[in-house]
Amino acid sequence: PDMLVFDKTGTLTSSEQFEVIYHGRPIDEHEKVQLSSLFAQSTHPLSQSLFRHLGQVALPLEHFEEHIGQGLSATMRGVQLRAGSMKYVLNNQEEKHLLQTRVYVEIASEVLGYFELSSHFRTGLTEFKDQLKDYRLAVCSGDTPKDRSRLQVLLPENTIYRFSQSPEEKWVYVKEHQNNGHHIAMIGDCLNDAGALK
Repeated sequence: PDMLVFDKTGTLTSSEQFEVIYHGRPIDEHEKVQLSSLFAQSTHPLSQSLFRHLGQVALPLEHFEEHIGQGLSATMRGVQLRAGSMKYVLNNQEEKHLLQTRVYVEIASEVLGYFELSSHFRTGLTEFKDQLKDYRLAVCSGDTPKDRSRLQVLLPENTIYRFSQSPEEKWVYVKEHQNNGHHIAMIGDCLNDAGALK
């Protein structure tokens, strides 16, 4: 390959290490179990981090759906559960200027609040930087641009950054470069990257 395209969440960042802060009305123990059970169904690094944060309880759910790049929904004993982006949960336009990643949560049509997650970059990225200097590099992430300045220190200066990318936008970006004659290696870790990884 002559070009490397990286996903950020779970690829350049550690999928095990997120600092989690909750903002909203207090969540009781029953609601924690409901949300933990919802997050347990997804392999996305943010979902897995929230599953661990909420106590790693996974009770059966009905009608689970993962809306790639948007959020999760399911029913538990007749109660609707949803979690995901502001656009998905609140039906609002996504705030692309946010400084932290947010996962909004809703139970029985009541938005409780959101979890704010801060990522930690994988150890060894700085040493990896010298090995990457001969490639065209891009970071295509569904996340906000909050980590751009930290990435600019860790990756070569000619790296292209594309944030708030849907799975389809990642796929289009890779396809455009392939159509322009580039041989691309896409490095990602989860379902949101599946189209671009084809």
